[in-house]
Order: sequence, then C-alpha cells, then structure tokens
Amino acid sequence: MKTVIVGGGRACRAFLEHLAAGHLRELVLDVICVADPREQAAGVTLAREQDISIIADYREAMQLPGTELVLELTGDRTIMNDIYKRLPPDTRVIDHITARIFWEMIALEQSLRDELENRTRLEAKRAADRQRAQDILDSLPDIVVVLDPQKKILLTNERFNVEGRTVTGSPLGKCCEDVLCGRESTADATGHQCPFERAVELGVPVSTIVERSRPVHGFYEVTACPQFDEQGNLVEVVETHHPVTERILLQRGIETSEFRLRQFIDNAADIISIKDRQGRYLVANRATASLFGKKPKEFIGKTAAELYDTKIARMINEHDREVIEKSRLSKYEEVVKIDGREYFLETTRFPIYNYAGEVEGVCTIAHDVTERRQLQQQLLQSAKLAAVGKLAAGVAHEINNPLTGVLAYAEDLLDDADDSDDRSDDYKVIIRETLRCRNIVRNLLDYARQDAPKFQRADLNKVVDRALTLIRKQPRFHDIELKLEMSRQALIVDAESRQLQQIILNLLINAADAMDRRGTIWIASGWEDRECWIKVGDSGPGIPEAERNRIFEPFYTTKSTTGLGLAVSWGIIDRHGGTIEVGDSPLGGAEFTIVLPQGMIDTEESEHGGP
Repeated sequence: MKTVIVGGGRACRAFLEHLAAGHLRELVLDVICVADPREQAAGVTLAREQDISIIADYREAMQLPGTELVLELTGDRTIMNDIYKRLPPDTRVIDHITARIFWEMIALEQSLRDELENRTRLEAKRAADRQRAQDILDSLPDIVVVLDPQKKILLTNERFNVEGRTVTGSPLGKCCEDVLCGRESTADATGHQCPFERAVELGVPVSTIVERSRPVHGFYEVTACPQFDEQGNLVEVVETHHPVTERILLQRGIETSEFRLRQFIDNAADIISIKDRQGRYLVANRATASLFGKKPKEFIGKTAAELYDTKIARMINEHDREVIEKSRLSKYEEVVKIDGREYFLETTRFPIYNYAGEVEGVCTIAHDVTERRQLQQQLLQSAKLAAVGKLAAGVAHEINNPLTGVLAYAEDLLDDADDSDDRSDDYKVIIRETLRCRNIVRNLLDYARQDAPKFQRADLNKVVDRALTLIRKQPRFHDIELKLEMSRQALIVDAESRQLQQIILNLLINAADAMDRRGTIWIASGWEDRECWIKVGDSGPGIPEAERNRIFEPFYTTKSTTGLGLAVSWGIIDRHGGTIEVGDSPLGGAEFTIVLPQGMIDTEESEHGGP
C-alpha cells in the first residue's frame, strides 16, 4: 500500500523505525513520500537516509499518483480537515489520534513480545542452571537429599542413586524416614536427635554422626541446612550424608589402642611419665602419682618446677634436657627425697619423636630400687659384721687368758701392799684398766656370738619395766625425766628376754650420755600388722644424717667407748628376725625403733598400765 506521510517530526521517525524493524508485520506499507517543510525534522532526516522522497507541501504530496494511504502525523486539526477535503477517491486516511492508538498497540505488542522473549531466555537459563546444579550435585561423593518441611524427598543426587540401588522405586515424594533412617544412632552411643528436626528447631545448620542402615549400612556425618523464605517460613532442608565408616572404625581402633596403652601404663609397677619439650607432663601413671603423693590428673599440663621442690625439679629438667639434646636413650641413678625419705631410682629416659622425626618430648621409666638398696646395705652390713665377728671371737679368746693372769697378779700385789705403799695406786690403775679390757673382750664375745638365741614367750612391756628398774637408781639418771607411752595390752613375742633387756639398757644409757645426763627420755611401745615395736627417744642433740648409716658398724663411736654397743644390739635384733632403725625423736633428739615379728596381742591387759 503506497503511503504518504504528512508531518516529518518525531512521530514520523518512530513510524519509519518500526516499519524498518519489521514491527508492523500486519501492515504492508510502501512509503513513497514524507511531506514537511522542515528540512532538519527528525522524520525528514531519517526518510532522506532511507531514500524516501521529501516534499515540502503536503498538498502537492497528496497529488502523487497511486497514493492509497495518507498518514497524518502533524497533530494539527486544520491540516487534518484540509486533507479530508483534498483526499482523492479510494484513498484512506489515518489521522494522528488513530495513529497514536495504533502506536500504543504496537508498543504493547512489542512489550509483550519482548517479555515473552525474556521469559523464554530466563526459562532456558533456569533450566541450564538447574541442570548445572544437578550436575554439580551428581559429581559430589556425598549423598545429597533435599527435603520439604514435611520431610518428603524433593531431590537426590547420583550418589544416592548409586548407594541406594536397593531402594524400591523412585525416592522422590517419599518420607526420608522410610527411605533413609531405618536404624540409626550416634556413633558414640550417647543418644541423639534427628538432624532435620534439630536444624529446624535451631534455624541453623547442624552436623552429627549417625549410624544408618540405609541406603547402605555404615556411619555418616549428616549435615542438615534449613532454607527459609523472606518471611522466615521453612522452604526446604538440604541434607548431605558424608560416609565416615572408615574414620569411625579407625578412631575406635585408636581409642582401643590408647585404652590398652593407658591400662598398661597405669598398672605398671614402674614409674612412667611423658613430657613435651617444654617439660609439661602429658602422661603420668599411678605409680608416679603415688610416689609423690598426688593424683595422676594433677600432673597433666604442669612442669617439674610446679610439682616438686627446687632440687628435684632441677635434676629432672637437667636429665630431660640431656636426652633432648643428644636425641638418644640415657640411664640415670637418681635419688629423690620426699617427706624426709630418700628413694633410689634406676631411671631410663628416651626421646619421643613425631611423624617428621623431630623430638617432641621425653619418656621416663623409673624403677624404685630403694628396698633393694636397703637389702643390699643390710647384706653388706651383715657380711661386715660376720667378718668382724669371726675376727673378734678369735682375738677375744686369745686376749682373755692373759688378762685373767694380769688381773690376778695385780689383785695379789694390791692385797700384799699396805696403805703407805706408793705403788697401791698403780696397782689400782692396772686392775681398773684390766677390768676395762675384760669388758671389751666380753662385748667382743657377745658381738661375735653366732649361736641362735633360745626363744621363749616374753612381754616386751615387762622387758622394758625390768630395764627401767635397773637404771632408775643410777646416778646418771637422777636429773632425767622418763616419759612412758606403753601399750596397755601385753606385747607377746618369741625372744630371749635377757638380750632384749641388754639392748634397751644400752639405748637408755646412750640417751642419757647424749643429753649429758640432763633432759627427757621418751619410751613407747605398740603393735601393728602383727609386729611389735619399742621406741626410745631423747631430747639431746640428735645424730647427724651423715652418721646414721655408720652407727651400727663395730668400733664406730663418737664417744670414749668401744663402739660395740649398737653393733651388738643390731646383731641380736637381726638374729631375732627384727629390725632396729634410727630417726628423729619428737623431743628433738635421736629416736631408736626396735621392731620384732610375730607380735601377738593378748586379750588381757599388760601389768604395765602405761604412763
């Protein structure tokens, strides 16, 4: 249809653009002319570019032969009326009002068309995104399940399909409890709440380890992530099921190994501990804790300086440092003093390495050899005493006979001398010193006596009473206070009473001499665990630590005596199967403790009623 456009403004330009773009497919128009006197009008400019004729006078344009349609776009009613007057027969007119309506219809159509194209593109993109998301889910090694608020399965990934080959039919639309749960429990058997319900309740992602029987039996780390809309309503829950069966079984194996190792360490008689490079305890078994009077948990995370006195801590740190620096096993003989008692330890220390071969700590294994050391010392002491005893017995017998002759002749000379004889004093000195020598010989014979004592039932309390009776009237005990704390029950032992009485007398005399015959002597008796004991203590200066290991040696003395009294006492008690030890007295001086085995407590009270 040949068309003349009257008015070359913006409306004309828009019309020509739509026509050129093919938006007016319903109208088949052939624009033969644009009529407008303005050479620079927007429509005129575009028409010129499209090789459309330009005529300044619209009246002339309407006279063009073959014109079938006049499109009036000026918006001028006068021009519109004039066009109708001059309109050739069989020529149609579209005025600017009709054109505007037509324009809007075209714009609406175009808008709808554009929206449809956009929607089509969005749908295609959404489908591509869904496929891409599904491809991503299918590529994951974990099972992924999307659930609606009613626990119905909306979506699964390929891993579910692979693992769930035993699931009958499609899982979509089914309840997850029917498809997944079956039997489930937390790996540590402490009870649990459904991950889905927990995540919905808290409104945040929740992870837990469960044991599932489906789709494949095993342990899974289930993470439930709730999804909410803008109004806070639950839309769906995304669950991932990560298989951790191997990890759980490995963890259980490790825990079992650790438990076995812990049992081994805790029940070991030796002292076992492990420390890091900074000296902090990582492991301490019961034997370690028992030695220091603590609990194992009190060691963890602490250093030696925080647990022990300065001397012990310095020794431990020094030995640990040597092991770390040398990176090799080392053995030590260590002595630790705890609550006044010395413990002898044979210690092995070796470095602990990490996976990279670096030293990350020190393990200590120590064996308490205190009792063995004491037995060795006792055996050594016994051997010494036996050797000296044999020598003393031989010497005593050889000396005793000449001494008897010297004493007899000296006494005869003294009897023959009168009071004016100046040699009388010399004879008395000879007699006194000879008697002293004979006393030494008697002690040697007592010490050297190897015959087993003739045991009879004896009450230790009565033995002490008889000894006290002998010393109470002696001048050296006049200024000494005796404190008695004797058992109110008879302490019956199998012993040779005379020898026990000799020992107690010796201890009492030694105590008096140590106090320079002025002070307090404390005597006590008792029983425990089928053993009877007697304690003799004084308020004297005590016995230095360095001398306590030697006071039972023969001929060792710090006074003008033979040094055989305690050695003889030790031998007697040893033959009775008991022990004699020295320590600190509650009165401040020395305290000797005699312990005899096979103590029997009579039901009747002893004649000695205590203090």
